[in-house]
Amino acid sequence: MSPLLLGRVPLVCNMGLNRQQIAPLIVKYLRHTISEEEMSELEAWLKANEQNKRLLASFEQDGYSDKEIAFVEHLNVDAAWKRVSARKGRKERRISLIKWTTSFAALIALIFGLKLWFVLPKSPPSSPSIVFHGEDILPGSKKAELILSDGTKLDLTKPVHTKERNGTRIHDEGGNLNYLNSPAAGTELIFNTLNVPKTGTYQLTLPDGTKVWLNAMSTLKFPVQFLSTERLVYLEGEAYFEVAEDPSKPFVVDVRNTKVSVLGTTFNINAYTANTAATLISGAVKVSHKDVEELLRPGQEAKVEADKISVRTADLNKVVAWKQGDFYFDKDNIVEIMQELQRWYDFDVTYSGEIPKKLISGNISRGSKLSEVLEMLNFVSNDSTRFEVNDRTVSVLFPEK
Repeated sequence: MSPLLLGRVPLVCNMGLNRQQIAPLIVKYLRHTISEEEMSELEAWLKANEQNKRLLASFEQDGYSDKEIAFVEHLNVDAAWKRVSARKGRKERRISLIKWTTSFAALIALIFGLKLWFVLPKSPPSSPSIVFHGEDILPGSKKAELILSDGTKLDLTKPVHTKERNGTRIHDEGGNLNYLNSPAAGTELIFNTLNVPKTGTYQLTLPDGTKVWLNAMSTLKFPVQFLSTERLVYLEGEAYFEVAEDPSKPFVVDVRNTKVSVLGTTFNINAYTANTAATLISGAVKVSHKDVEELLRPGQEAKVEADKISVRTADLNKVVAWKQGDFYFDKDNIVEIMQELQRWYDFDVTYSGEIPKKLISGNISRGSKLSEVLEMLNFVSNDSTRFEVNDRTVSVLFPEK
């Protein structure tokens, strides 16, 4: 699970050290586990800029515990320095908006995070940034509904062990639905449908071994046995696919008359809006819409809009964040952000004041409470976006000009 990412400003770093290198060195230094060679690298970084020295000194002076030091493992040094500099002459308090398990894989995948310093003015603000009337809203969880070929609906928040009429065995393993064909399954084409509601996510392993992760408000219709010359499934919403390789049977995703065809690869499809976006992580895919076709290379995204397909380089961190358990905003407007949050927390939203053109970048775990996410959004908007929550209605308040 990855950290809160407040900004992606350039790191104050010379002597060849990059973002992935300096944070682990700081962590090892604070934990007294740094080697002589690593200490030499850290000293070179400290000598490169006086601000670097002050930043490290601020961590030492604050007397962090091991738990707190974990935050530094995802440190954005430039953004942190700006917060440290702002302390002078002001009362400050530290607020941890989110807890996460640290890993260097997450560090590299999602760049860097920043432990928050909320710098409060000497006198309290005229109104709080976030007001809750009622209880906080908890994040979503693994939940889905499975519809069998005879119309039977199964609640997948409970253990499921059943069979289809052709003998295909279906069982759920705590959020992962699996299919196993019977040797005597026959030749009848039987479909099941997996519906994931708001506040839900679910994983599915198809009979061919293909793994599918479905995001909230998504539906996948699929055969319980692949019998034709292609493995065809139908998608609404968003899903991440790891396709089992089978050269004799291409895997095809049909989403609103757009087809994504592969042999064995990893890709994401987002079709929440009128436009469909297919992003290739690895392998190769062909995106087809009416008479137009485009072949994608890894790291590319095809966007289908108004019967046209445009191809561009994708931000893979942003694309796969939901599957890894994160919200990842990168120059998104507040309306787009709130739409994504609505799918995960299930609330209504209203806006008061003129919606700013300023775009927001930030990252936080999908396991956070809504209040924590709103704190992050308020922070990265420089306190210009405030929120009032009444039960399950969120009012987004912008300052009047």
